[in-house]
Amino acid sequence: MCTRTACTPLVQPCATDRRPTGPVVRLGPLVTEADAGAVGAWLRAGMPDDGTLPVRLRAAPAPWQVTHLN
Repeated sequence: MCTRTACTPLVQPCATDRRPTGPVVRLGPLVTEADAGAVGAWLRAGMPDDGTLPVRLRAAPAPWQVTHLN
C-alpha cells in the first residue's frame, strides 16, 4: 500500500517453492530511500528477528490481531 509520501509493504516468509511458512509482516511506513534499503537488506538476510530492522519500520499489528485482556 502506498500513498504519495510513504509505502506500507506487507511481506510473508515462504519456502523456495513459494509456499507460505509464516504470518504476514507489516512494515513501514517507508518514507526515504534509506528506509527501503534497510528493508531490502533485512529481506535479503531472510527476515531475521535479531533487531537488524529498525523498530520504526515495524508497523504495529492491526487492532483485530491483538489479544484483548480483561
